[in-house]
Amino acid sequence: MRTTRVKVLDYLNIKWIKPYIKYIVGALIIILIALLILTATPEPQLMASAEVSIVRDNGQLRVGILSDKYITTGLEKEIAKRIENRIFPDDTDGDSLKFVNSYSRILGYKLDDGSVDIIIALSEKDANTGAYAYSSAYFTDDIVAIAKSGVSLDEFSENTVVGCIQNSSAKTKLNAYAKERKITLSIHDFASYEDMLKALEKGTIPYAVLERSIFTSFAKDNDSLAVTPLVIGKIEYACACSIDSPALASIASIVIDEMKDSGELNELINKYIEN
Repeated sequence: MRTTRVKVLDYLNIKWIKPYIKYIVGALIIILIALLILTATPEPQLMASAEVSIVRDNGQLRVGILSDKYITTGLEKEIAKRIENRIFPDDTDGDSLKFVNSYSRILGYKLDDGSVDIIIALSEKDANTGAYAYSSAYFTDDIVAIAKSGVSLDEFSENTVVGCIQNSSAKTKLNAYAKERKITLSIHDFASYEDMLKALEKGTIPYAVLERSIFTSFAKDNDSLAVTPLVIGKIEYACACSIDSPALASIASIVIDEMKDSGELNELINKYIEN
């Protein structure tokens, strides 16, 4: 009876498995590490999303961008290449990347009708979260006051005449600036940067407010105009996708955050914008 009881206990203690314990433990550790990686990084799930599957089925990532006139476009193309490479890792020639050039107002419609998959074109981060999904910010720009060269300006005063692009982020920031200081500004709306800067040159308006990078893009060879010390506010630019394609925005965020951490993004900003 005693002998039978010992054998049963030996079986329950699974002594037979001892020679294999190190292999089993090793396998369990590998499985655990794999599970930790999968749960710690969302990328595998994002790559398996319906949005990415559609892009892959189309054979290319279609990216809405502005013309090369904008000094930021070089940076935005570099970001697009890295996002495309993440979705199409076997594409070494860039054949799976298509740039769609257009105006900023038109690009939003192209995103809505499915003509492009993602916009990387000076889109203000979280400007319209009801319609679009946004990535991490890739560049922060100053909203500045522009005047004729030699004019110094620290603050706007009551009833100052200021030019601005209609319905622009700069105008929103300018209105917030005036409200915070409890002053009224005489804001003149313009349809294009060219028209506004020409009016500033002619003296039709004494000041204009716009993004620093955009002023540099349109007036880098114009010595008659200059940036004043007055900074109205700041604006963050991000990639924008349809609200129905949040996975693409999340992948863009992963790419941008990695570029920030490695220092590559800062190097590209210095290359295309700061210099």
